[in-house]
Amino acid sequence: MPWHLKSKIFSRFNFWINFFDVQATDSCVADSLTFRLGLTGDLVGSYCGGYPQGPFLSFTGVDYGIMFKTDGLFEGRGFNLTWEVLASDTVAPGGGTPPPPTR
Repeated sequence: MPWHLKSKIFSRFNFWINFFDVQATDSCVADSLTFRLGLTGDLVGSYCGGYPQGPFLSFTGVDYGIMFKTDGLFEGRGFNLTWEVLASDTVAPGGGTPPPPTR
């Protein structure tokens, strides 16, 4: 089941990693956390592996869909993200792009 984050106006969506440990595979084909414009719109990014704690992603828009997919073969710690929605002209933390995976 996807999460659907919505704002009534054009806004900045900021995401921080508290922890992220999802099976790492080429192109994230086994397990992944995927962000889309809306629930079924364009792919923003698909992420797997490990990422350090801190700023992760920042987007501007009205709504985003987030989906976790797993093949169930390997178990990691999972993920925990914190998010906020601010005025669209707010500066993105960490430059708005994800850090490189740690594995």
